[in-house]
Amino acid sequence: MRDESRPLDGLRDPHQDPGGLWDSLHDPAGLRSRAAGEVGRVPLLIATGFGVGFSRWAPGTCGSLLGLAAFLGLSQLGLIPFVATLVALTALGVWAADIVEAASGHEDDQRIVIDEIVGQLWLLLPLLMWMPGRGLGDDLVFSLLLVTAFVLFRVLDIVKPGPVGWAERRFEGGLGVMADDLVAGGIGAVMLALLLQLLMALGVVTQAMPGPQRWWWGWAA
Repeated sequence: MRDESRPLDGLRDPHQDPGGLWDSLHDPAGLRSRAAGEVGRVPLLIATGFGVGFSRWAPGTCGSLLGLAAFLGLSQLGLIPFVATLVALTALGVWAADIVEAASGHEDDQRIVIDEIVGQLWLLLPLLMWMPGRGLGDDLVFSLLLVTAFVLFRVLDIVKPGPVGWAERRFEGGLGVMADDLVAGGIGAVMLALLLQLLMALGVVTQAMPGPQRWWWGWAA
């Protein structure tokens, strides 16, 4: 499990230098590493979730909250643009995490939160499939499901049951940083989909999934 309290050598300690991220962006030479060379501004911004990873309070949790906020915006684009954006973010996350982790000199640097952002987004995908076009406050059930999805991802990410823990141990570099959160997001997505199916059977959630998506889910199930 990632240690969220230990200062890291390769990157500035945010507790001693809260402005270290922005100083580094203006002075990239301040983030040099013998292993990785100079860390560019773009991978640093992506890996830290535009600075969210420098939070003094539980950066991983803050990353998940950012993923939740991103979902509320990206979900308005529709299913296909959402998935395309998510695939692109996943690839960018692997690339950026690899660079920043090498620069820090420590595995799974506490300030890399793109893995939590992307993992949370993958877990929320069933909400977009079953309840498209909803926003925070539009529907009490939808809002409660958002909270449930957030808590579910945090539990899976912290406890790391079975496949999640295996993914964390199996891979290295940027893929290693991302893998456990992607698996956690995938497992959580299946659990959320089953919960949505149950709520629909009970009449709590009205079937709002478009026809083609209903056909696909029926075939896959």
